[in-house]
Amino acid sequence: GSISETGFRLYYAVAVLVKSTPAELFVLVAAALALRRRREPLLLGAAFLFAAFFVVASLSQKQTGLRYALALYPALAIAAASVIPAKWAKPLIAAQALSCLLAAPDFLSYFNYPSGGGASASSILVDSNLDWGQDLKRLGAWLKKEGEPEVVLSYFGVSSPESYGFKPQHLFTKSGIQRRWANSDSPARELLVVSATHLRGLYLPPGALSWLDGRVPDARVGSTFFVYDITRDRAAHRKLAELYRAAGDKPLAERQERRLKAL
Repeated sequence: GSISETGFRLYYAVAVLVKSTPAELFVLVAAALALRRRREPLLLGAAFLFAAFFVVASLSQKQTGLRYALALYPALAIAAASVIPAKWAKPLIAAQALSCLLAAPDFLSYFNYPSGGGASASSILVDSNLDWGQDLKRLGAWLKKEGEPEVVLSYFGVSSPESYGFKPQHLFTKSGIQRRWANSDSPARELLVVSATHLRGLYLPPGALSWLDGRVPDARVGSTFFVYDITRDRAAHRKLAELYRAAGDKPLAERQERRLKAL
């Protein structure tokens, strides 16, 4: 629930615990226990590599995703070769394969089941741990099934929504390739769609979307998009008008104010 510009010392500890598969966590625990009673060179070398990289990563401010600490996993694999009995190898390989199959095709947004899986992932870690805008194509298909409602999109990513069949009114979208659209003054249905990274306030003005805290989304699309029906939601349109005004976007602020007046 916290955001830091300087990083957290426990960031990578949390990331490893919630994004490693059960098989990987088993090996990590087995290796830690083995170190208490064994001192083989292979195990000691793997432990040193793991600990050294973990410490360096934890002291770094580069904490936007577990991808920056992927070098931990080769060290873990070396440890597995040292501590895992041959009779356990096949069950662990099967467990790892099952984790991959259950996660497919959403490998980027994988969180293990003890952490709550994808349902609660955005309350733990966002950015490249979960959300790089990869669900935009899925969102386009979902909107088509929903009858192509008008959309206010707060998107964390660089792909073009137009490529996937819809033209949203953008809110806090950073990519330079996004085209500028404004929704109509009288939409039959209008949805606010927010990326998980934006919903948690990362890279946005402080408190920009905090008014959505505690509000249950009307739908979820993939692992990363939260959908809110704002067709007749005066409070939402008032907030959107304030945000566009604060951003200096007069045309979109006036559009929201017209919607507010109509409601």
